[in-house]
Amino acid sequence: MTNLVDSTSINQLLTVAASTARRKICEESRKKYNCSLRYTLAFMQENFPSFVEVVENDHGDTVTQLKLPLSFESVASLFAKLQIDEDIPRRGRKRKREASNLREELQASRRAAINRGDEDITDELDEEVVDNTINKDRTHTISLQCLRTYKSALKTHYEERGVEFACPERPIGSVSLDRYLENQIKCYGNIVAEKKRKGIMPMNEGKCSMTEEGFKELVTKFIEYKPPQMQGKSRRRTNWIQGVFGWFCCLLQSNNCSRVELIDNAHLHHFKWQGDHLVGTICKHKKDQDGTGLGKEKAIYANPLSPKFCVILAFGVYMISKSRTSTANIQKTKLFDGENQKHRFAEWIKEVLGGYTDEEVLQLFGTTKDDLGTHSIRKYAIDFLTSTMDGPNVCAVYIRAGWSLGNTQDRYILGGLGEDHLIGR
Repeated sequence: MTNLVDSTSINQLLTVAASTARRKICEESRKKYNCSLRYTLAFMQENFPSFVEVVENDHGDTVTQLKLPLSFESVASLFAKLQIDEDIPRRGRKRKREASNLREELQASRRAAINRGDEDITDELDEEVVDNTINKDRTHTISLQCLRTYKSALKTHYEERGVEFACPERPIGSVSLDRYLENQIKCYGNIVAEKKRKGIMPMNEGKCSMTEEGFKELVTKFIEYKPPQMQGKSRRRTNWIQGVFGWFCCLLQSNNCSRVELIDNAHLHHFKWQGDHLVGTICKHKKDQDGTGLGKEKAIYANPLSPKFCVILAFGVYMISKSRTSTANIQKTKLFDGENQKHRFAEWIKEVLGGYTDEEVLQLFGTTKDDLGTHSIRKYAIDFLTSTMDGPNVCAVYIRAGWSLGNTQDRYILGGLGEDHLIGR
């Protein structure tokens, strides 16, 4: 190669290479990792400032980052804090209020014991003991999956910085940092299971599945939607296409057993007609970042016996009703215009559920409003398939849902068109 590349071009190429390496992690996971790293950085600044440094990035801006590698003491302290910290940002402030009320109750007991002159009880209700009792045994702490996310975020950060995931001061022959954290996570899983048994933590993590009656009710509400009459500029503007949008998204996600990201990533050329059915292609998803996994093409069939739940009909109605935009910033091939349609769909579901009382939601959907969301549709579809007598086998459902069967199974169980067609019907 005779052409020489100047230093500026080399730096640009290295930037491109670094950006490509970061694409190993999907966007949703990246957001969770960044949140975990912000908490880690704040913890190190407060407790281990020697492992925090201020550097200048490629754009000339000053940024604060972790000074790697971290010591074993700092990492162990971080994960110990994660297991007992009740103030970690998470959805729902009710848990914090409950923990605060419990602390005030125990402190009141301590003051009453002091007034009585009972020294033994006051020793047991020492402030540190109170905090440990609250955090470890009687309050809602982070989920097991959340603790795994912190470990994955830290390990990925090490890899992207080009630093070995290890602690230099650890003696040769001792347990590695990776193994130590895995043991911590496993032991914390026992604590979480015990809290679930006592009713301190909920049984389910994340959104819950909905019942078949709830899914049918949700689809019916989308179909029967009537936009409110405009009364001034204060009302949020909606039109008839809003109901069709929710109807189509609900059926498309449930039929494909996919995550809600499908709504933002679907393009018109991802669908083609083949014989008597439609074939949809999902190019990549959370468990298949390079697009080489199984189950990329999914058979989608019409439902002439129940048009209300026919995804082909919903597809056609949406395409006829929705005008295609000509804005330069939006790709004309996108199935749903806009960059954040999954958020629109999630808000639309929340708005529909807002029309029911808590008792009606619990009776229809089998869970509470806070535990319902777009992911509930995916869970419902998978539960429906796996619980159907003489239905498709579990491996076919896993492939349809985009789950891995394991390293060995993925090599030998490649899936058959017949099972996917059965699921599509």
